Amino acid sequence: MTTPYLKDGPVGTIGHTGLICTRDGPVAAIKLNRPDKRNALDEAILIALYEILDVLRQDSDVKVVVMSAAGAVFSAGADISPLKGIIDPTERRRAFAPLGMRISDRLADVMKLLTAPDILTIAEVNGSAVGAGWLLAMGCDFRVTAEDAQFWFPEIELGRPVSAPTAELVVAHLGPAIAKEILLLARRYNADELLRMRMVNRVLPSGQLAGASREIACRLAGLDKLALSVVKQRINANINEGFWARKS
Repeated sequence: MTTPYLKDGPVGTIGHTGLICTRDGPVAAIKLNRPDKRNALDEAILIALYEILDVLRQDSDVKVVVMSAAGAVFSAGADISPLKGIIDPTERRRAFAPLGMRISDRLADVMKLLTAPDILTIAEVNGSAVGAGWLLAMGCDFRVTAEDAQFWFPEIELGRPVSAPTAELVVAHLGPAIAKEILLLARRYNADELLRMRMVNRVLPSGQLAGASREIACRLAGLDKLALSVVKQRINANINEGFWARKS
């Protein structure tokens, strides 16, 4: 039976109304819970996500974390609601620059923990993953994805380059030619395309995602934690914590 571990609402400095965390034995689950904002990521939620992941990775009994989202969208990316009302494109780009930098720095902190070997992570992508939302899913070890999900990085259209680690991670996964399509053209990809590119592990109807992620989680939970950690560290040799130390 699933019991509350870290949950919606303040728990020390860890709680955040946009996150729900539960634990079932060696498997923890974190759900983005801002469906009214399409699970957009602001500084506060990224700080809370970092703190939750940090607690979980230090728990010797936790082997796997499943990340999912409430509503029809996995994450719309950076929360740009502070730009509401700014119509002029030049002014929007100017206003987005410092906001984007702060969110990028917080996201880099989260990515350090996702790519570190302490825990295995599964992204349950129930809908579109945009910008920082796609990066969050990309940082997980396994990705199960809804059939109708779409993925893209809109930063170039906002006049802001993605961070160097983000560009390098996309290149590490897909090579420079596809990375240029993704990051320079802001091309949208559907789930089947990413499956053919081996960027996701499974594409399923949305109602089957939880079962698929649970199947992977249970398989991992039955294996030796140290062995899992060592193998992940070796696979992620070029995208480890040092890789994310460069935030700009």
